[in-house]
Amino acid sequence: MDRLSAAAEQALAREFAPEAQPTARELAGRYGVGPQEREVDRVRAALLSLSRGRLDLLGHYLAIAQHDYRDVLYWADHPEQAPKR
Repeated sequence: MDRLSAAAEQALAREFAPEAQPTARELAGRYGVGPQEREVDRVRAALLSLSRGRLDLLGHYLAIAQHDYRDVLYWADHPEQAPKR
């Protein structure tokens, strides 16, 4: 896993309780390993922001990003359009 960017680390610190941060960091770090997974830093920051401190949502958005990262980027810019869970 690559280190998270400064923007992703800021989102991590803002959204997740200290005890959840190692797991959230590991989950976010799973994005960017496949050749189709682009805009890694931006997507990781979006995943952490969209998850609102919930590891289950982080996993949910991670799976979506691994399929089509553009959805996650759109929802990060337009959170009111993100699917409700």
